[in-house]
Amino acid sequence: MLIAAFEEQKRRWDDAAAALGFDAVDAELQAALGKERDFTASVPRTNAASLPGVAAKLAIVIQLGEPSPKDAEFPWPELRSALTDIVRLASPEAAVSPM
Repeated sequence: MLIAAFEEQKRRWDDAAAALGFDAVDAELQAALGKERDFTASVPRTNAASLPGVAAKLAIVIQLGEPSPKDAEFPWPELRSALTDIVRLASPEAAVSPM
């Protein structure tokens, strides 16, 4: 009886998923996740050619590795601070120092 109830519930789930196009959306999601994995794997192999490039690499590491944007545990505040410094130093305003 429990198995029959489970099979009926699964059939209803499958019918609803088909009606909503869930399988197509899931396939697109899996493809996007695969592209993200490939991109992420390429980051350490790619040499940055500028400070904005270094900032982009660091931002990727922070976004993918950080448990939460406000995590106060080492090394997240330090990495966020370093990213802020790099972005500031890379800005055109940083090249002009007041006298």
